Amino acid sequence: MLSLEKLENVRRTAGKITARCPACHEAGGDRTGNHLVYWPANERFACAARPGDKLHRQRIWQLSGVPADRPPVPPRRAAVVRLRANAATAGFRESLSAAARREAGRIFSHDWNLADIGEQSPILLDGSEPDWHALLVLLHPPEAMIWIGAPHESGPGHECHFQTWRAWMESYPQGPPRAMTCPDQFFPGVCSRSAANIAASPYLVVEADEAIGRKPVTAADRAENIRRNLCIHRWLKEDLRWPLHALVHTGGKSCHAWFQRPPEADIDDLKAIAPALGIDSSVFTPAHPVRLPGVAHEGTGGRSRLLYLAPR
Repeated sequence: MLSLEKLENVRRTAGKITARCPACHEAGGDRTGNHLVYWPANERFACAARPGDKLHRQRIWQLSGVPADRPPVPPRRAAVVRLRANAATAGFRESLSAAARREAGRIFSHDWNLADIGEQSPILLDGSEPDWHALLVLLHPPEAMIWIGAPHESGPGHECHFQTWRAWMESYPQGPPRAMTCPDQFFPGVCSRSAANIAASPYLVVEADEAIGRKPVTAADRAENIRRNLCIHRWLKEDLRWPLHALVHTGGKSCHAWFQRPPEADIDDLKAIAPALGIDSSVFTPAHPVRLPGVAHEGTGGRSRLLYLAPR
């Protein structure tokens, strides 16, 4: 539990308490004094500015937590405890979503300029090799089976769409044969881009096709949607400390960020936050197709390109 005596700006509402986040305050933040949300009934707490950041929560506990000895749960009560825990988790996710809606303005006000992204890229992208080669080589081991194709090219008869990156590059030295790949790696000999055929999922690719709250229609809409995509990716990278490995401008209305796949609990947090920021729910689907850099966008004619690359 948290000690209310150690917290500042404490305010009680139905079932929860808001206060100044001690971890944010320690770093010079939370001037409004409302980042911390605490549910005394189940002793859960979260920071609205750093949802999903376990190290941040640990620091909150270090600054304001009170250790408590709890008696063991009797076996006959285990089912009831699980039900209560599930209800508490649901409430926690809803609170995260509400916090994200409140923080959206701040997140979308921190632009990440294209010039800054290029300078911060650990790998210099000087055009000496095709973008799609660089992406596959640095993000996947040589023996990994990688799917490249159109979204419908999966299933019996499509075995040729699953190859190692070395085989892909030898067969297509000038450019990728199709526009799409996916962040997952597959078992040898498969023909279908299905969850059962995934050998490893080292990355989570985040995109937000409707970060402006609707489908972008005009050129101005697309530009604003891309700007907001970059704000989201910067927030995940800098505030939530998710390791970023690649950033691909699709040539259309969004940018795809390849993050090292976080723990499932953090992914669950992002699922709760996603609607408030316009993040596509499809990013949580296994083997979700994403655009390769170096191909023309069928809608706009713009060419997708690699903006940022860090080795695995």
